Amino acid sequence: MEKESNSKAPILFAHKKNRPYDTSHVVIRLEDFKEIMPEFIERMKEKYSQAN
Repeated sequence: MEKESNSKAPILFAHKKNRPYDTSHVVIRLEDFKEIMPEFIERMKEKYSQAN
């Protein structure tokens, strides 16, 4: 079921109990993903460049 909202994209998180959250699955509409992808890539570059 999809809930309508003017400000946020619908996202589904699937997480197994007693497992690390890094192993969770995320489902998002492709059009919403395409919109946030450039910012996401930049954040990941920053995160992983600081880690090394």
